[in-house]
Amino acid sequence: MRIGIISHPAYWTTGFGITCRKIATSLSKNGHQVYCAGFSFGIVSSEAADKENFNFTIWSGNKEATELDAVGNFVKEIEPDIIILNFDIGAVEYFLNLLKLNVVKQKIFAHTVLDGFPAAEKYINALKEIEGVIVPTQATKKYLKSAGVKNVFYAPHGVDTDDFFPIDKSTIREKLGLNLKSDFIIGVFAKNDERKQIPKVLLALHHLVYNLRQKNIYLYIHSETRRIVGTGWDLESITGYLKLNKHVLFTEKSFKPQIGVELGNTISSKDIPNKPLTYLERINMCDVIVNVPFSGGFELCTVESQACGVPLITINDGGNIKEVAGDGALLIEPKLKNIWINGAFIYYVDEVEIAEKLMLLRYDKTLREALKAKGLNNIKRYTWQLLEKVIEKACTATNKTAVSNPD
Repeated sequence: MRIGIISHPAYWTTGFGITCRKIATSLSKNGHQVYCAGFSFGIVSSEAADKENFNFTIWSGNKEATELDAVGNFVKEIEPDIIILNFDIGAVEYFLNLLKLNVVKQKIFAHTVLDGFPAAEKYINALKEIEGVIVPTQATKKYLKSAGVKNVFYAPHGVDTDDFFPIDKSTIREKLGLNLKSDFIIGVFAKNDERKQIPKVLLALHHLVYNLRQKNIYLYIHSETRRIVGTGWDLESITGYLKLNKHVLFTEKSFKPQIGVELGNTISSKDIPNKPLTYLERINMCDVIVNVPFSGGFELCTVESQACGVPLITINDGGNIKEVAGDGALLIEPKLKNIWINGAFIYYVDEVEIAEKLMLLRYDKTLREALKAKGLNNIKRYTWQLLEKVIEKACTATNKTAVSNPD
């Protein structure tokens, strides 16, 4: 079977880059001819992928073409039997419209996430037009079925425990010149955009330092300090006017979230001169990771931190975020509710409560150890095997007739 995947580029380290790579690799192993077209702010060249030994084809279109033309060219050139859209629900609706404008006849299904509920009517209607939908949480499946979307299948994202696992913090702290017992490191691993709410953690750190008089406390922010494309905060400026420069470590200036930091490679940082750290070390060096987006579909940061045995603080959204974290996180109840541009409810937490939870974890070793154990147990639910199984059966069923439940 010839399968075309339209997604973020398969060589990106974003959530949809990772899932594209997992889906394409699995389908190729099963004998299908798989072609991936990577889109984000226009067609993305395959140049960065040439060094990778993928078992599928990265399609390289004309970078000067519009997205409308590029989508049409992709389908005409590879002539797929079916098309998979691998994006959030907003992008699924957008690319479905591009396919319709190109009068594409192939059957289509989507692997998608909803960052919250409810979803705008146009997004639900888009999902009703295609053959089926695969989603990574039971909460999303339940919501879509209640909204009248048929052929909704559950397959969670995974975390590779060969790549993410606990390692000795003392050796990492030595590289940083920090003390394992007295110094407390908070980690934030998130894209610098509105949804992720990184400044909330900076405000919590300010409260810890200047109101609660905490010493030897540091925040590592694994993100762009300024967004080159899209909207985000100038995190360095915020750190400066909050007078937190001595307490915040950033990634190196050359950091690009799409490419990330390779798990096995050492990357030097201007903020940590001559102290190279791998991505695995950057997670494991933290005493706690804080992830408080105002909404989320499947937060990979949650399962990656849990797999490394690092306690997690996150938001209780009553939906996807809570489901993925299980009982392996310290949940913060939201203080404010609003509605986002996509129609979903969003939830804001209070920075003082973040600070209070951080105080609990700093001084309660028993709580830290309990969260570590529960997190390591929780990630047993999250392997990639179910997604690989469901995507194969969905492709086969879509190619024959309407999708039947592959479970």
